[in-house]
Amino acid sequence: MNNNRPIARIDYLHTDGSIGESCYFYNESEFLARVKEDNYYGSPMVVNIFRNENGETIPLDFVEDFDPPPQGFNIIDFTEDNDMNEFDKLRKLAERYKSMYPIGTRIELQHMGSDPHPIPDGTRGTVKAVDDIGTIHCDFDNGRHLGLVPGEDSFRVLNIQELLDEKSQKLQTAFFDKVNDEVLAYTDWNSICKAYADRCSDGTAEKTS
Repeated sequence: MNNNRPIARIDYLHTDGSIGESCYFYNESEFLARVKEDNYYGSPMVVNIFRNENGETIPLDFVEDFDPPPQGFNIIDFTEDNDMNEFDKLRKLAERYKSMYPIGTRIELQHMGSDPHPIPDGTRGTVKAVDDIGTIHCDFDNGRHLGLVPGEDSFRVLNIQELLDEKSQKLQTAFFDKVNDEVLAYTDWNSICKAYADRCSDGTAEKTS
């Protein structure tokens, strides 16, 4: 069979019977290893075998080893306009997002869509990863970690001036932290106050002013 086309798909089910995730397989040995393992652990799933334009499928004798049987088993004619197109679309979008938002990209959230506990508008964050379905996972500056879905969540990439301003702010903060930790923390303020009081009492401070 043409290995540019999938030979099988496993639909993993939620407890209510709806499909939670679909995995496509192009290699027979990888598919058999996965389906046997998932069946052994009792994963709720529907197994779909693709039939090519010649009516051929991979050998189906593996079905005899199912114990317990899966929630569903289908043999599907693979065509270019079936649901695999949607899978290809998601994969291509994910590849596009990975190039648009590489790891380390600084973004600003403009508005989060349907999340029940949204991150406040205007919060900035750093891209940590883009998964295979195009979700952009970020570490936000307020300590939260969440995935953004383009089209549902609105955000923008920081421009060069904003990145320079952030870098400048970080340098200033680091400088003041260093002064506080390594200079002011070891300053004997009592001695300084006493020396100044002594200068005032003998008129030195008045003369130098």
